Order: sequence, then structure tokens, then C-alpha cells
Amino acid sequence: MRAKEVYFRCLSNTDIGKCREENQDAILVRETVSGNEKVTVACVCDGVGGLERGSEASRTAVNKLEEWIDCELPYLVSDTETIEKRLRLLVGEINSDLYYRNIRLGSGSGTTFSAILLGEDHFTVCHAGDSRIYRISEKAEQITEDHSWIARQVKSGNMTEDAAARDKRKNVILKCLGVSQSIMPDVFSGFWTAPVSFLLCTDGFWHCLSEGELTEDFAPGFSSDRTVLERLTGVVKSRGEADNISVVAIDIPGDDEIGTLKLD
Repeated sequence: MRAKEVYFRCLSNTDIGKCREENQDAILVRETVSGNEKVTVACVCDGVGGLERGSEASRTAVNKLEEWIDCELPYLVSDTETIEKRLRLLVGEINSDLYYRNIRLGSGSGTTFSAILLGEDHFTVCHAGDSRIYRISEKAEQITEDHSWIARQVKSGNMTEDAAARDKRKNVILKCLGVSQSIMPDVFSGFWTAPVSFLLCTDGFWHCLSEGELTEDFAPGFSSDRTVLERLTGVVKSRGEADNISVVAIDIPGDDEIGTLKLD
């Protein structure tokens, strides 16, 4: 049986930012078929600041995910339980690879990992760190949890959102790949109904943008011109963001709008 046709518009951009000597972010957008279903997989990884070889860690994570997409995903049945299980195992393998490499080299590296697999009417997320995934329809909804010290303080009631935005410890993360011997990523699934859009971004992108701004620029049907990403990257820089800046935006149009997959 032929895989069902589902159309997405995908835009991506990564920028070294104003102050970094190298870009430690890595991004991926790929399309394949899993079982009888066409799927799109997107991922953003942010090499952990302050640790050596962060860029190597983020690229390793993306490369391992791409190998999984090419070698395993096409042969999996596309039920969410199977996908969730295999993504947990994949992240565990990436974490072990980075962790034991760090031990051999006597140094450290780590990376956040935020990936989404989009099928014909459903999605599966695998996430560790403080990069984010948003689902946007009438408004932007953050569907991942920040694994950061600041987010924990806010969640426990020890800090307000306003205080958190000003706190200099906003880059302290509590979970990432490669730092601990084992890791438990957040893995969950859900359904989507078109029109809807998804946004994946590193903290360098979301730190200086409000959810209202994200809704305005990435609501379903947003422009297929990637200059929207370049413009917002410029906005983030103008507001003082010093980190690398990476974003992937995926638009799933309604039935009355025919889309095409565009990987930039």
C-alpha cells in the first residue's frame, strides 16, 4: 500500500551569533517513509556552553540521528509506542558514546537534544536540555520542559518568570547528553490537526523572543521565505543575545492549502 501523502513546509537557520568563536549548534530536517507512512524528522542540538568540544557533541548527536533515520526508521512500524521505545534507546546510545569518549579523552562535552517525528496525524517528541519545541495554532504552546536550574526554580515557586528572565544563571542546565553515564529523555506523543505549525529552537533563539512574537511570525501559513528566520535572528542579536542561534520551523497547512516540503 502506498504511503499517505502529507505536505509540510520546513525552514531552518543557524547562526554563530555575536560573541561565539564557533557555532556549537547543529540542526537536522529529513523526510523518509516509516512503515506505510511518510514522516518528517527535525532536530536541534546545542553543544553545552562551558564544556570542551560542544560542537563535536551536537554534530555527533545529529549524525547518529540521521543514521537512525536512514538505517532503522524506514523498517519500523509507525505506531507511537515503537517509535518512542526506539528513540529512548537511540538517545541512550548517543549519550553513552559521548560519555565514554569524554572519559577516554579526559575532557568533557555535552549537548541538548530536541527532536520531533511528524507523521500523517501524530507526532513524537524526544527531548533533553533547554532547547525548545513549540506547537503553534492560535498561540504558541511550549510542549517541552526546560531541563534547567532556572526552570526548576520557577516550577517550584522559588523564582518568578520576570526574575528568571534576568537571572545570569539561565544557561545552567540539569540534563543533557554526554555528561552522565545514563540519561532519561522526555519522550511523548500526541496528535496534530491542520493547520498547525511546530517550532524547534535552541535557547539562543527563544531567550529574547516572546510567545506572542513567535505566534505572530510562525502561526500556520507563515511565509515560506526563510528571511523571516534571518530577520528574527537579527532581532535576537539586537536584544543582546550572545549565544549561537538556531531554529527549525515546520508549517502544516490546512486542507484548503497545498504545501510542498522545503528543506533549507
